[in-house]
Amino acid sequence: MIGFAAFFIALDQTSEASGLWPLVSGRLVSVPLAFAVALIAGAAVAPARRLVPIVGAAGAGDIAANIAVLLALQRGPLGISVVLTSLYPAVTALAAVVFLHERPTILQRVGIALALCAVIVLVV
Repeated sequence: MIGFAAFFIALDQTSEASGLWPLVSGRLVSVPLAFAVALIAGAAVAPARRLVPIVGAAGAGDIAANIAVLLALQRGPLGISVVLTSLYPAVTALAAVVFLHERPTILQRVGIALALCAVIVLVV
């Protein structure tokens, strides 16, 4: 959680003139760090061949999301941008319902409904 907050605050400090370079510098730090943690933990560094397209699609989605967050932070208020960005768990839960046919619990449904209400309150 602290890492996300620090990342959002750092991105908010960038100017529109910096373009996408803040994301490049973020990747130059995060990717080697992730590999180091995986190696230390003894985890597999390369995905199985059959998972490469899925990993590629996830990476493309991550890049697109990071670009959207950067543009939102450079053009809008930090508070609203971060609150809307923090709704990504609701999207993950929705993806689980659509793709994995999971059934959300009552508590999850209430959480998603409250998150959507929060978005409405922010927009109005």
